[in-house]
Amino acid sequence: FDAGTHESLVEAASYIMSMHRPLEKMQLEEKKSHKVVAGFLLYNARKYLAEFLNSIKSQDYSNISLMALDNNEDEQNEDVKFLKENFPEIQIVRPGTNTGFGFGHNILIQAARTAGAEFYAALNFDMILEHNFISELMNTILKNPKICSTTGKIMRWDFNNRDRWGNEGRTN
Repeated sequence: FDAGTHESLVEAASYIMSMHRPLEKMQLEEKKSHKVVAGFLLYNARKYLAEFLNSIKSQDYSNISLMALDNNEDEQNEDVKFLKENFPEIQIVRPGTNTGFGFGHNILIQAARTAGAEFYAALNFDMILEHNFISELMNTILKNPKICSTTGKIMRWDFNNRDRWGNEGRTN
């Protein structure tokens, strides 16, 4: 590194610090960890919701709240009924119209900020998260202050083989 400017000195220090700072387990008590809101949009999602939500509930990171934005036309749709019956702790935001993906997540980001979240995970309902997904994302972000966004590896979900493999249909 050429550390001849303030900016390049900070960049060099940040790089060296990240190289020598090991990833730490994020299995912290809720009161000590950063609040994360995991947000997702609802639109004909019922087929995926149980596996998706159970994968979030099984995270090793404890300070996670869930928010869903309902993009369905009908207020009493199958997705909302399922959430209210099985996951009543999930906050449901209903804008009254289909907002699309990007604007829908922007609405949820604002709701997460209002709820005091420090981080927001923009998720799709057709995902199955590994048990350490959120903690790995948080480790990456907290380890290097220059990082402002992370994502996970996307793999195919094979419903036809979910029972045979015993892993909800995840593939490699």
